[in-house]
Amino acid sequence: MSSAQFRKRLTKHTIESVTANGRRFVILDSAIPGFGLTVSSTGAKSFILRYRPGRVGRSAPKRFVTIGRFGPVTPEQARKHAIEILGEVAKGKDPAAEYREDRETVTVADAAQQFMPTHVEHKCKRKTQELYRYAMEHKIIPAFGKRKLLQVSRIDVANFHHMLRRMHQDEKALDQKSLHAGSAAGRSDKKSPAARPGFFNSVSPTSYFAGVFFATKPSSGL
Repeated sequence: MSSAQFRKRLTKHTIESVTANGRRFVILDSAIPGFGLTVSSTGAKSFILRYRPGRVGRSAPKRFVTIGRFGPVTPEQARKHAIEILGEVAKGKDPAAEYREDRETVTVADAAQQFMPTHVEHKCKRKTQELYRYAMEHKIIPAFGKRKLLQVSRIDVANFHHMLRRMHQDEKALDQKSLHAGSAAGRSDKKSPAARPGFFNSVSPTSYFAGVFFATKPSSGL
């Protein structure tokens, strides 16, 4: 974690008053040990909890759990979750290790099932939801569905973006050719894909949504 740390009572007002300063820093809650808020260099804020598992004190390795981002998660919800995790730690458990084990068994298809209701259906407009659903069902899951989420690397995602870009360019060129052929023949083919509004952009959103999905790493727990 960053060495820049502060200690305050984490309330909605306190958190909203915090602004980015160009570097990552941590604000630790003054009431609950290990509970805090990370603030990125750009101002993104997430609740975290750090603890040492077991009963061996400072000789145990330090663990970090990301509870959630401020906004979707309130300070009260994050504080309650932190207390629950610390309760598990007091019983001798290691929640961070358990989350990590869960991550190692989650497939992309499993993560997609959680991603849609959690990150899309409650936050996006209907048209955006449809585009996300198309991207998942027709592009992302066929390409990665059976793979473990953590096994999908940045290179895999970059190659996927490149493939989508190539497909988009090929389809656009083909449909432009069909459109010109129809115009030359003096007719307008309403069934032609090129005649559908927004068709040329139908692959580009898929690439964007794939980036959002893999960056979010749903079901990661950390």
